[in-house]
Amino acid sequence: MGDLFLKEITANFLISSVLTLIVAFPIINFLYRLNITDFKKLSQDLKNKVFYQLHKHKAGTPSSGGLMILVSLIFYFVFISPELTTRSGLLIIAITLASFVGLADDIIKLLVRKKLLGSEIKIRYQILIQVFMGGLISYLLYSWVGITSVTLLGTEINFDVFSFTILGSLYFSSLVTAFNITDGLDGLFPGMAMISLLPIVIISSIAGDYFVASFGTYLMGAILTFLYFNVNPARVFLGDVGSSSIAFILALLTIYVDAIIPMTIVFLIFYLEFISSFSQIIALRMGRRLFKIAPLHHTFEAIGWSETKVVFRFWLGQIFLSVLGLFLYFSFSV
Repeated sequence: MGDLFLKEITANFLISSVLTLIVAFPIINFLYRLNITDFKKLSQDLKNKVFYQLHKHKAGTPSSGGLMILVSLIFYFVFISPELTTRSGLLIIAITLASFVGLADDIIKLLVRKKLLGSEIKIRYQILIQVFMGGLISYLLYSWVGITSVTLLGTEINFDVFSFTILGSLYFSSLVTAFNITDGLDGLFPGMAMISLLPIVIISSIAGDYFVASFGTYLMGAILTFLYFNVNPARVFLGDVGSSSIAFILALLTIYVDAIIPMTIVFLIFYLEFISSFSQIIALRMGRRLFKIAPLHHTFEAIGWSETKVVFRFWLGQIFLSVLGLFLYFSFSV
């Protein structure tokens, strides 16, 4: 790992941080003017009184703040890494699709809040779109990028195009869902996502994968700036437009560095959030309630933890899991 390489990736971090800061103010002001907020109708939605009591003070805070990160990423692909390869091309496709679908999800949330659309339609729409996108990205990974195998605990496993596409679709859609669910407290998701990027940057740097290390570091800088505006009390929320895009990026970079099992450990808290939410939905349909409120971060709030306490402790857990994932990766790497 040369000095020039380190200089370039640290420069990327600084450039993205500053650029995201520059675009942050006009984007946030734009979102406030449009009144794009998940909480606009919060005072009228008392189905979950626990959630209302915990978050009623957030009414009026705009969503879709992930747009500032996406603008910064456009700058990266146009000016910093303009050379198009199959890997960068697929990343652009994934980000574009995820951002459009995420923005549509944010708009649908507004329609659901205003009772112009049923929540069941929103859930079905999300599941079908995420599974389709996951399958498409997986198929392109296999047929276009040429990734036909993955390494699991030191053992290389080859796939045919059908099995790779099906399993990849489940992998991408489950991770995107888990990431979207985790984005529920001020600063929680962006902080955890930034920490999760660090193992990918370290692995790719040691392996000499300049593109992944460069892009991962750049994304960390953009998320850091967004986090400044998202920590408690948040001035803007990330929205699905941001969380879906970041989820697809992390999932794709994980495959690029061939570290699915170690990164599954890194993503453990995200998956626990997903499991807690999914199990609560199943239990409620059976007339029972497993948690006072789900997902997991709201469960801790309901038992008396402050929002900042939950966020900081989840961040600490994410740091531990990131180190554990790195340890697992280097323990089985050749």
